[in-house]
Amino acid sequence: MPLLRLAPLKVCRDAAGGVRIAAPPDRSPVVVRAATALTELTRRAGADGARPVDVQPVVQVCDPEAYARWRSGREVVWRAQGGRYTTASWPAALAPDEMAAVLLPLAAGAAARPGGKAPRVVADPLFSTGSRAKGAEAEDVALGLLAEWLRRSVPGPALRVAPPLLELVTAAGTGPRRGLDLGLDWPLAGA
Repeated sequence: MPLLRLAPLKVCRDAAGGVRIAAPPDRSPVVVRAATALTELTRRAGADGARPVDVQPVVQVCDPEAYARWRSGREVVWRAQGGRYTTASWPAALAPDEMAAVLLPLAAGAAARPGGKAPRVVADPLFSTGSRAKGAEAEDVALGLLAEWLRRSVPGPALRVAPPLLELVTAAGTGPRRGLDLGLDWPLAGA
């Protein structure tokens, strides 16, 4: 279990001249939920007779300016892969302070192939949105999505999970992947 650290406080002056103290959201409850589910998944993957699937979660977090193109691109990929998944239930647009995210459970070691062909997901993906108005950052949205995906995965097939990767999608394109190990004990090494 990760050690909890006190978050730095920010002192800001608002438009009316008042002083406001702000702190980043407390991520510890979400990390605990993720750790609990990860522990259970690891236990199940190590059980006698288990045939675990090795999974590399990739969380793409998209800003509102890039959302329509990103959503459309994800739909094209999923249709080309047989249409089992769709973006039809995703909102058509995002508010200026919103972010959208999808967790793509890829086979461990999978990466985009030359020519831009996207790897298939090996388990159900999960979509969510978050609001910057509530102080959330891309990492907060990704962490919440990861914790929920891990929780939902517990009753399914046995999984061995690598630390998640985060991709930020903006109007300038998709940024490089970076790891989010969260201080947890992952059954697989990070990519």
